[in-house]
Order: sequence, then C-alpha cells, then structure tokens
Amino acid sequence: MSTLETSAALPTTGPRQLLLLGAGPAHRQVLAWLAQHPLAGVQITLITPHNTQWHPALLPAFVAGRASAQDCQIALEPLVQRSGVQWLCANVRALDASHRSLSLDDGSTRVFDWMSIDTEALQNREQLEQSLPGAREHALFVSPLAAFGALWPQVCSLAEKRALRFTVVGAGATGTELALALQARFPSHSTTLLTGTSPPCATYPLAVQARVLHTLKQRKVTVLQDTALEISDQAVQLACGAALASDVTLLATPAQAPRWAHNSGLAQCAQRLIAVDEHQRSFSHPWVFAVGEISSRQPAAPRPRGTAESAQAGEDLAQRLAAAVADQPLPQARLRSGAAAWSLLDLGQGHALASQGSWTVQGRWVGWIKSWLDQKHVASWR
Repeated sequence: MSTLETSAALPTTGPRQLLLLGAGPAHRQVLAWLAQHPLAGVQITLITPHNTQWHPALLPAFVAGRASAQDCQIALEPLVQRSGVQWLCANVRALDASHRSLSLDDGSTRVFDWMSIDTEALQNREQLEQSLPGAREHALFVSPLAAFGALWPQVCSLAEKRALRFTVVGAGATGTELALALQARFPSHSTTLLTGTSPPCATYPLAVQARVLHTLKQRKVTVLQDTALEISDQAVQLACGAALASDVTLLATPAQAPRWAHNSGLAQCAQRLIAVDEHQRSFSHPWVFAVGEISSRQPAAPRPRGTAESAQAGEDLAQRLAAAVADQPLPQARLRSGAAAWSLLDLGQGHALASQGSWTVQGRWVGWIKSWLDQKHVASWR
C-alpha cells in the first residue's frame, strides 16, 4: 500500500474545488444534503457519464421482465438542480491524485482541492480476456449496467425466435440472481450457473447457501462447480475438459475500480479497490475520499446493504466533505447497530430471500417487500 502523501498548499486559486465523481447512492445523499446545507466559497462539480443512474437491486427484475429499463433508472437532473452543484456529463480519462488533476474524455482537465469517488465498479475486460479468451467477443458483461441494459433487448428478441442455452459465469449474489431471473423469464430455455470452485453465494452464511441451492435445483437451473477456461459463440470450455453448450454467456464476475483509478497513484487493496480509512479517505492521498463499490475499508468493515444504512453513509460522507473543505477535523461516523447486516436476494418468480446472519426467510411475500423497497428507493429521487 502506498505511503501517505501530504500537500502544504491547495492547487487552486479562487473558490475551492470539490469534485464528485459518479452518482452512486452515497453521492446522491450528498447532493440531497447540499440542497439543505450549501457550502459557501466552494465550487462543487458532479461528473458522471450518464444523466441517469441504474439501481443495481432492480437488475434481476429487469432481466426477468418485471421491470422496464426506465423503472430501474434514477434521473439525476432534478437532484442536481436542487443541490446547486455544477454538472458535467463526461467520462474520466485519467486521474493524477498526487497533482490533483483530472482529465476528461472531452479533452478538458480539472484541477481540484478535494475529490470524492462513488462510481460503479467495473469488470476489467482486458484482464478477463487474458484469463478467459473469447470473453470480449462472445460474452455479455453485466457491468456497466447501462451498457448491459442497452444490449439486453437484443437477447430477448433472439430468445423469441428460438430456444437458447444460457450460461451465467459467477458464484456471487449477482450471478445467482441473474440465473434465477433468466429461468423465470425463459422457463422453456436452459440455464446453467457456472460457479468456479465455490458454491453459489459462498460468502453468505450456510443457511442462506442451502436455501439458494435448493431454489436453484427446484427451478431446474443447472449448477456446475467448474471453471470456465474459454468462451466461443456456442460453448464454454470447462476446466474438467468438457465443452458446455452455450448460446448466450453472461459474465457476473467480480468487478474492480475503473482503470483510471488503478493508474491514479491511489493506494489499492488486493482486490484492486481504492483503500480507505474509517473516514472513507484514501490511505495515500487524504484529499481524496472513496465510497461504495469501488472502495475497500482498511481494516475491513461491513458494507452498508439496506437503504437506511446507505442513506446514513451518504450523510456521514457529506458532513466529512463539509469539514474537509472548511479545514475542520473530520467527524466520526454515527454509531451503527452491532447486529449483522441484513440482505435481500431476488429468487425470481416474484420470490425473494431475506437474511440476517444465520436467520433466513423466503417467499412471495418477501419478494413483494423487496419490490416495494426497490421501487420506493427509485421513486424517492424523482
């Protein structure tokens, strides 16, 4: 991990510059907080590549056909207007954290005093192509969600013309949810979940794993604990030597911070996420904060899962940014309950699984609650 850098003087003159990269859950809460608590003498700029933000929790509902693309997206313009921040619709090309310089794909360069990063974690396509030849040409990547959402209707059109053999590569919650969503959407087609050396949802308690595996078997989703070695247009080559017939292969493998973050000089953890302290501040560059999917707390801490926890994390970040730009000590995060984090998994067919530690419950009524919470979350930003 990189050593901590310090800077005796701020790089900008005039109003201090705070850049918000990405419009993830925490940054949306920051914008809502700024609408009520404007920061004097600070120019705040939000930089995002799109004018909407996909809500990841609704991805299984979108694949299953229970939600439209519009249902899954949060429009940013109303929130930005209320917050009073400047908004740039652009992609990041490069970040030099030491010199506090950000290059965008429109050719412009932004110099900043502070930065906060809350962008979507992305699958490293070049790295995956090296470890899984054929992935870039023949597989459908789950991230970024906007790109997946744009391509998904083509798969649905193809499925209307002939029976397809679907393969989902990925043992995590996303891969499991997608496999069940595919089975719900296309029950007469075949779906295989390829989990590598781990069982489905291996990071969850055993009680959750047991329920998930039972549901997969009940829905006739084939589960293979084998590793994909190569992907072609009609098959996935497995480590066992067999070739798994596959017309549509979806990659739900772990995501990382974007490439520009890897080359930024920011300290990273072993999973290539931005390493941050208890204040969500970069270990190597204290004028940079990072939250959400692209960050990793050191020492490790549970990532907020519920809407209320995410909202609290966003408000905590807003108060830390306000303190930072005012050269004040950063406030500690509000104490959270010591109870285990709870989660909701979409099991398809309108069902869901709720869990907290080893406690689990599933059913259509849990699915109704999950759907209500997801829709309420998206509607709250409109």
